[in-house]
Amino acid sequence: MRLVYTDDSIGSRFEITDDSDFIKSEKLLNDTYYKIIYNRGNKVQLLIDNIPVELMTDQLLFLTPFQNLKLQGIDNNIVLYKFNSEFYCIQQHDNEVSCIGFLFYGTSQVNIITIYNEDKRSYKNLFYMFIEEFGNRDNIQGEMLTVLLKRFIIKCTRIARKQLVNIVEINPEFDIVRQFNLLVELNYKKLRKLNDYAELLNKSPKTLANLFSKYSLKSPGKIIRSRILLEIKRLMLYSYMTDKEISFDLGFESPSNFSRFVKNETGVSPSIFRNGLTD
Repeated sequence: MRLVYTDDSIGSRFEITDDSDFIKSEKLLNDTYYKIIYNRGNKVQLLIDNIPVELMTDQLLFLTPFQNLKLQGIDNNIVLYKFNSEFYCIQQHDNEVSCIGFLFYGTSQVNIITIYNEDKRSYKNLFYMFIEEFGNRDNIQGEMLTVLLKRFIIKCTRIARKQLVNIVEINPEFDIVRQFNLLVELNYKKLRKLNDYAELLNKSPKTLANLFSKYSLKSPGKIIRSRILLEIKRLMLYSYMTDKEISFDLGFESPSNFSRFVKNETGVSPSIFRNGLTD
């Protein structure tokens, strides 16, 4: 099964699939989407940023576009939910459900929650509601799918608040991590320096760097650069924009600054990097 909703006018996409061959695709799993993996079967082995992770029966795992995922073993009992920010804007909904704080950016490790018996029927019913709505091809389908996804995330967040509450309470510093990631998501086109984000958070750059290092996270500067490079990849793959157009869209002062950034981050020129994406 593979169910896909797209709105080309705004570039939004939401997808649910349990096709194991499709889920194994390297290109699929390392794209620019938020992903929720629901394991309804036996234990599976994953590599998240080269760190081994076990996903047990009836567990859900939450990934951001920044995280690199590889599957070492998988069967047909995995369900993958994936969506981009154009479909479900995490900035707009974060205040409503705190989904990023708990599910995606809340702790120093990959967040995993377990669905126990009292919640299994509810998740099963919601799954079939998704399937039913994917069959409705009308002008409110996108809105209805968004509502269902929001409901799904809220349910996961409520469980996460119970199961991960000790982690969050013991490590209140992670709210700074969450805020930083959201600020990067909102401002990466115009703010490139760590100092800019440190000022918004009322922290010193050194304090931020030390905090991320303390919990073995990517450095704040690396997160900023990775987000910009992620958008460059997306525009090169999914738009007809030239390198010059991309450079100005992302707020570079000149195409030469854009070229320098790409070469510093990838080791190759923008043209070579673009060609490598489609190979």
